[in-house]
Amino acid sequence: MKLLFFKYLFVLIVFLIPLYISCQTETKTIDVSKFDDAVRHFSDTLAYNFKYTRFRPNHVKEIGWNLVKYQNEDGGWPKNIDWLTNIDPDSVKMLLDEKLKKSTLDNRNVYSQIEFLSHAFTITKETEFIKSAERGLSYILRFSKSFWWLEGLGC
Repeated sequence: MKLLFFKYLFVLIVFLIPLYISCQTETKTIDVSKFDDAVRHFSDTLAYNFKYTRFRPNHVKEIGWNLVKYQNEDGGWPKNIDWLTNIDPDSVKMLLDEKLKKSTLDNRNVYSQIEFLSHAFTITKETEFIKSAERGLSYILRFSKSFWWLEGLGC
């Protein structure tokens, strides 16, 4: 009987407790592959100006705050930014020319940020993430209204 108790105790200590701990500390990740185009452009144009580290995909909160900090007043985002960089956004914005500072839907921009922030909110419950996503969605809706003239063309 004593031997059976120690066998169970051994299994508990060696297998189950580490499994339980790893499940409790597991960090959720969000797919960041939609940012690849922007990351590539950033690497080709601005990256050489900085010595920096990058967040890993499981750094959901840090990447989410990057998106919030880079968001423009109109609700959109500038293009060609590596959203996973650990660089002060003001330093990057200072190097962007005026055209690149403006919000755009080009290069998988805006909807990718909205999607990431929405998922990040479900993981972190950071209310600023969902507010930022809503501002991004408002940007898209305002942008789409500027194409009212296409309705008459059957588009």
